[in-house]
Amino acid sequence: MMDSERVGLVAFDWSLALLIAAVTGWCALRLGIPLLAAAAALTGFALGLWAMRWAGRKPRFFALRAFEVPDWPEPTELALTETLPDGVVRLPVRRLPTPGELEQRVRAHLERRPAPTAEIVELRSDASAALRKALAGLKAARSS
Repeated sequence: MMDSERVGLVAFDWSLALLIAAVTGWCALRLGIPLLAAAAALTGFALGLWAMRWAGRKPRFFALRAFEVPDWPEPTELALTETLPDGVVRLPVRRLPTPGELEQRVRAHLERRPAPTAEIVELRSDASAALRKALAGLKAARSS
């Protein structure tokens, strides 16, 4: 095992042990006894580290079977001899609009004004008198 792999495994073990310690400490702290929380965190860390060391005795690497890399055709060959499978549809390639065409589209859109869909009616009511009356009623109720 290389040193970098060993460092990675140790960091993983310690990270999980610290996570278990934090969870057990937080759960014990919810009871309101700080000394119990510290003891639970230390116990959780020790048990978590022991569990990771115990699990580490088993092999952690998986052997992959060797396989051959297929020979891919050159890009020019692929473009000339490309066949599409059944059910695959090639979308047509469209030319992108020029900036002048985009500007014409925007101007045409802005010149079109939407037709009014509803009549706008201005309200002539003033709610300030009702608000003053309600505030006066609150003041009177508060002072009595």
